[in-house]
Amino acid sequence: MRKDEIKLHSFLIKAFNIKAEAIEKLSGDASTRKYWRIKLSEKFKSKYPSTIILALIENNNDETIYSFCNISKFLSMLGINVPKIYCVYKNKLSALLLEDCGNLTLLEYLKGKNNKIVFETYTKVIDLLIKLQVEKNNKYCKYIAFKRAFDIEKYMWEFEELFQKYFINKFCSSKITKKINDELKKYYLKISSTLNEYKNIFVHRDFQSKNLMIKNDKYILLDYQDARLGILHYDLVSLLYDSYFIMEDNLRNKLIDYYISNTDKWKSNQMEFMKLIDYTIIQRKMHDIGIFVRLKEEFGKENYIKFIPTSMNYIISVLNRNKEFSQLKAILSDIGVFDITRGMIIQ
Repeated sequence: MRKDEIKLHSFLIKAFNIKAEAIEKLSGDASTRKYWRIKLSEKFKSKYPSTIILALIENNNDETIYSFCNISKFLSMLGINVPKIYCVYKNKLSALLLEDCGNLTLLEYLKGKNNKIVFETYTKVIDLLIKLQVEKNNKYCKYIAFKRAFDIEKYMWEFEELFQKYFINKFCSSKITKKINDELKKYYLKISSTLNEYKNIFVHRDFQSKNLMIKNDKYILLDYQDARLGILHYDLVSLLYDSYFIMEDNLRNKLIDYYISNTDKWKSNQMEFMKLIDYTIIQRKMHDIGIFVRLKEEFGKENYIKFIPTSMNYIISVLNRNKEFSQLKAILSDIGVFDITRGMIIQ
C-alpha cells in the first residue's frame, strides 16, 4: 500500500468513521481538487452504497463546498440529476462523500459514434441545457448562483489575466508593446461589454463533455460549483465548441438550429443570436487556452496543453468570418500566436 493510500485510510476513519476495502485514484478535472473511488468494507454498506467518491478540497475552501451543496439543491429542484451528497467534512483538508456516478462521461460515450448517434445524443443534452437555463427570479434568490454574475470586470480579468498573461506572455513568449496592448484591450472590452448586456440566465460555466456522466441511461451533471448568472450562449458554446470533442461544422449548425427552434426568444433574430455566439466563442476559448497554460505552469498538468490547438481553431474560424475582428486577427498573427498553435498537434 502506498504512503498516500495509508494516509487516506486514516483520513476516512477520522473524518467519516468509515473503513475502505479498496481505494482507486481518479483522474480528476482541470482543478486542484482530487477524487478517489472508495470501495467500502462490508459493515458500512448498510449506510452507504458499496462504492462512493471521496472529493478532497484543500485549503479549507468553505465557499467551494457551500456552492456545490447549495447549487446541488437548486438543480435537484429543477429535476436535473446531480451526484448525491452523503456527507461533508470541513477542516484544513475538507472533503465530500459523493455518489459514484461511474466512469462513462459524455466524451467517452461519443468516441467512435457516427454522426446520427452524435446528433441524437446532443439533442438530448441540449434539452437538458434548455431545462437548466432558467431566468433570474425572486424564488431562486436563496441559491448562490443567482447572487453572482458575469460582468465586464470578470470577462476582462479572464482576457487579461488568463489568455494574455499565461498564453500570450508566458506560453508564446510574445512581446507586447503598449500600442498592441491597447488594441487588444479595445477588443476585450468590446466583447465584454456586449456579453455583459445579457446576464439574467443561470450559467453552469463549464457545460462540456467531461462534465456530463451517463449512468443508467441518465445524464448526471458535474462541476457546477462556479455557476452564476450570465448569457445563455455561454453554456451552448461550451457544449458545441468543446475543446475536448470535435464535431463536424454541419452537425454543429444543425444542433444550433435545434436549440433555436426549441427556445422562443431568438427564433425571430437568428442573426443577432449568431453574432453573440461568435463573441462568446472568442471569450470562452481564450479563457480555456489561458486555463490550460495556467494548469501547466502552476500545477504541472501538462496534459491540457494538447487541447490548445482545437480551442484556437474555434477562435480563428470566428476571426476569419467576421470583418469586425480583422484587426484583432492581424494583431494575434503579428505576435506569433497562430504560428505557435499551428505547429502543435491537434488531439
